[in-house]
Amino acid sequence: FLMGENFLNHLACPVAMLFAYLFCLPRTVNLDSSALTIATILCYGTTMYLLNAFKVVRGPYFFFEVHSFPLPTILLMLVTLVALATMLSLMLYAIKMRETRATPAN
Repeated sequence: FLMGENFLNHLACPVAMLFAYLFCLPRTVNLDSSALTIATILCYGTTMYLLNAFKVVRGPYFFFEVHSFPLPTILLMLVTLVALATMLSLMLYAIKMRETRATPAN
C-alpha cells in the first residue's frame, strides 16, 4: 500500500488534493458540487462492479472482484463504499460551508 506508485496514488496525492481543496481553493461551495462528487464515485464504482461481474476486468481493488465473494459480502461492501463516499463529500461540504460563513461579507 505504501510502496512504489501506491504511495502516490493512495496517500500522497489524495492528501495533497485535500489540502488544496481545504486551504488553497476559493471558499465558495454549494451542495451541488458535493452531489456531483458522490455521483461520480457511484458511476465509477457501478461501472467497475459490472466490469468485474462480467469478468471483463479484474480489480483494481479487491472489493471490485464481485465474482470472488458471496452476495451478502458484496452488498455490505457496496453499502459501505457508498456510505463512506457520501459521508466524506458531505463532511468536506460542511467544512467549506463553515469557512464560508466565518468570512465576513464585503
